[in-house]
Amino acid sequence: AIFREPAAGAKAPAPPFRTVQTWRLEPSGVRPPSRRMADNMTAISGLVPPLLHPFLVLLAFVAMCKTILGGVNMLEGGDEQRALTWEPRYFDLKRYPDAQCLDGSPGLYYFRRGAREARSKFVVFFEGGAFCHNDEDCAMRASDYLGSTDPRYEQRINFARPSLGTSREENPLMADWNHVFVRYCDGAYWSGERRDAVQVGDQQVYYKGKFILEALFDHLASTEGLDAATDVVISGCSAGAIHVFVHLDAMRQLLPTVTRVTGFPDSGFYLDIPMFTNLKRFAVAEEGHNATALLNRGCLAEHAGDPEKCLISSIAWRYVTTPLFAWQSRYDSDNLACQLDRETATRGECVNHYGAGVAQEAIALVESSPHMGIFLDSCSRHCQIGCPTIGNAPRDDSQSVQPLQAFAAWYENKGPRFYEQEAAFPCHDCCPMTTIA
Repeated sequence: AIFREPAAGAKAPAPPFRTVQTWRLEPSGVRPPSRRMADNMTAISGLVPPLLHPFLVLLAFVAMCKTILGGVNMLEGGDEQRALTWEPRYFDLKRYPDAQCLDGSPGLYYFRRGAREARSKFVVFFEGGAFCHNDEDCAMRASDYLGSTDPRYEQRINFARPSLGTSREENPLMADWNHVFVRYCDGAYWSGERRDAVQVGDQQVYYKGKFILEALFDHLASTEGLDAATDVVISGCSAGAIHVFVHLDAMRQLLPTVTRVTGFPDSGFYLDIPMFTNLKRFAVAEEGHNATALLNRGCLAEHAGDPEKCLISSIAWRYVTTPLFAWQSRYDSDNLACQLDRETATRGECVNHYGAGVAQEAIALVESSPHMGIFLDSCSRHCQIGCPTIGNAPRDDSQSVQPLQAFAAWYENKGPRFYEQEAAFPCHDCCPMTTIA
């Protein structure tokens, strides 16, 4: 998307960020449950006759085990408990000195540990939120949620994304996996590569998205075993989905060769239209984000004079070699806003013509690539925030399955590569109760 939320006023000083601690790594002065239990039992022992002390010890041991197991269950247990266990993790700038957002604050991701039997499987979701297309635009963005990880902005985060859902019915493949939510704060699809800050008026702006991405994979490998993962699904919505389309092969190189890596972008398939494509020039320019290192070399060679085209998913997808299953609406509301003028976007015949073009290009790409798949719906949506219930997500015409169910079947080689919900615009019944975001 190319639209951003308005700036939220003057930038506040960056707070002292640190990596969050859980009860397993106790902050100073706080005792773990097992230690508190032992201290309490010691105090009680002074009130009990010596003859009963062995029984007291046994009782303390049983109680302590129950407490510890209860804590482990909170981390590994059922859907209701796991759904509340998101741990924020700011990158330590001493370890990752270049992993900075536009305002210089450290990159950030949130982690929710999976079930015990799925600990070697990860779904990494990249947040969406437009891009900035000149220094002034990026400076404005640096003073708000999409350019900073200042804690005052974190209350605006929305974890309710379909691929991060914990319902096994709605998300049959990934409900129990480790879930990673990556905050978007660099304005250029996690790909900027300039080590020095840029002075914009009285602000310093940092174009360092690539370093955030590298820190993410390194930190997950050292703390959560990503370097031993068996399965990794890389997902995202809007700008996050564009990131998957254009950088999937580069991210695959950051993971072990034995790991099964798959892309699952939602609402990121944009056509090559000048009014949209030309705005990407700042991202790839050396005096801009300098964001070419992660782009496909073949695409850059073919578009040497206009490398910004390699940030357009309908072009970049042609070069992707890593398996990918896309979820896309032919009438994506943000596509219409970004790629059609206002009058054209209100005319049904024009929108249907645009949707036919999206479908034609996407279907052709899937048909020519055996490692690709797609769920193409007819909803007036952009992403689908709120993890719609099983009765409200779009269903394909032939099997009446929903996108995450289709993705699971495709992933397990039990379903086709192409799913479609075909209807003319506007279709009010295609995706009821959808939140546009």
